[in-house]
Amino acid sequence: MTGDIVLYGRDNLADLTVPDNDDARYAYNYLSPMITGGVRKYIRNIDTELMILKIDELLLPVNICDKECGNSYTSSLYTHYVSYSAEELWELNNPRLECFFKKVLSVLGWCCRKCQTDRVVYVNNWFLSTNLYPEITGEQYGIITEFLKKRYPGHAIVFRSLNEHSNSKDIGFLKELGYGLLGSRQVYIFDYDKRRRLTGKIKNKLNKDIRLLESGRYRVTDIREEQAAEAEKFYNQLYLDKYSLLNPQFSNDFYRLCISRKLLHFRVFSNDKGVCAVLGYYVRNHVMTTPVFGYDTSISQDQGVYRAMSAQLVLESENNGCTVNNSSGASKFKMWRGAVPALEYSAVYYRHLSLLRKTGYRLLRLLINGIAMKMIKHYGL
Repeated sequence: MTGDIVLYGRDNLADLTVPDNDDARYAYNYLSPMITGGVRKYIRNIDTELMILKIDELLLPVNICDKECGNSYTSSLYTHYVSYSAEELWELNNPRLECFFKKVLSVLGWCCRKCQTDRVVYVNNWFLSTNLYPEITGEQYGIITEFLKKRYPGHAIVFRSLNEHSNSKDIGFLKELGYGLLGSRQVYIFDYDKRRRLTGKIKNKLNKDIRLLESGRYRVTDIREEQAAEAEKFYNQLYLDKYSLLNPQFSNDFYRLCISRKLLHFRVFSNDKGVCAVLGYYVRNHVMTTPVFGYDTSISQDQGVYRAMSAQLVLESENNGCTVNNSSGASKFKMWRGAVPALEYSAVYYRHLSLLRKTGYRLLRLLINGIAMKMIKHYGL
């Protein structure tokens, strides 16, 4: 380990020698088309400068955001904590609280704009709802921080998607370096070897889902490149039409890239009427997660397509010998199948910034960690 560190962008990408390991090859295959063709070609609601950071045998994405510009929440603190939060207030089911927090978010939004909280350098941000981490040492975190602090002195440095279950070591390293934790959401973790240890109702529910999957109601196959449009359609139905346009808006080019370069492991679900659901997962450092998950939302709940997809993930995790990060949402369903909640954070470094800029991040941490995360735990958001 030498600690040598270099950033590669569009102008010098040809000079990059890719380290001889699977994570590095994956990073190059995923990131290089987005660098040369622009991120927006692949994710329609993200406009940012993307580079590859090389340190020792690691390749990590680095994206540089200079202002609040309506990006997806995966590349904007403002969108995550102001715009998306405003959309989710209805889940409180309490008109008075909704009215109160709308006013709070209005003030917070003004402060975030004034303090330029979206002027950020993200590290290991793949523009997905959940970013998985390779092995990064405390020394490497320190070198990365010092390098980016000097290269981008007017930007905060952010590592997203750190949870207590899978990233306790990373969180410890970053806290030692002076990063502040900013609460993000509550995710649900399922350990691959847990099924044989489940008992009672939880075991029965999970086994019932697996029996549904094995009953033949849904045929599960690998994806073909010509099915990229169906993957896009079903993801959009669930995550954009039903939930929020602030989720990543993956283009057809993104799906074709992931299929052709095997960046995601896709599973296609078909019933007697044809393809009705698609999921796509990836694995890193013994953890798997599904950035692509969608189905025909017109199918009635009693047909169990969501249950079958969730059961498939359990079987995939057992085959791969890895933990599943089930992301957020559907908390009762996931916990009744053996998943356990874990708080997720972004680690933010802002010690080198001006007093005004620091104030914005301190206010965010005060409100999010002190109020929002407690509400997320209480309401299971």
